Amino acid sequence: MSLQLLDFDQRREALDVADSAMSSSRAATPRTVAMLSVRKARTHAALGETRECTDALRRAEAALDRAPSNDDPSWVRYFDEAEFSAQVGMTYFELGAAKEADSWFSRALQSGGGVTRQRDRATYLIRHAAVKVDLGELEHAHALCQEALPFLEEAPSARNGYRIGELRARLKPHVSRPEIRTLDTRLAASVV
Repeated sequence: MSLQLLDFDQRREALDVADSAMSSSRAATPRTVAMLSVRKARTHAALGETRECTDALRRAEAALDRAPSNDDPSWVRYFDEAEFSAQVGMTYFELGAAKEADSWFSRALQSGGGVTRQRDRATYLIRHAAVKVDLGELEHAHALCQEALPFLEEAPSARNGYRIGELRARLKPHVSRPEIRTLDTRLAASVV
């Protein structure tokens, strides 16, 4: 729920939900604690609270080091190394730390593994492309978008539509380049 609240820019409410989840997780498995800690880190990042964010990321990484457990509830088993890396990438994206976000997204999306769920993969590819634009790496951003487009078409999402809008705003200063203009048109057509 905290991630959904962040999507609607309800940052304080997201932190309240993350705090509540953390306080009720005392008997939770390490994987569950890692997932909840990353969500709390993301809320701190959205609020610009860097120290609290990095503290929560340290707790998440320490908890993930103790996972997996046969006791994990089924609803948290998706939270593996790839998902952890993607969520840390999202956290650094929120902080505006492009180099760190780039590194974590690269790890999450590595070929031969990484995030495999279509909608999630599309999300992280789009966010990684935005990071690449911020770093001035337009060719790499273009390649990431090209990889994302089939996933966006197969698993459309209103939230990814919003993320595409943010990416298109980043690309706007570069639409004089023919390949970016063509990409922008394709991205616009992919929005739900």
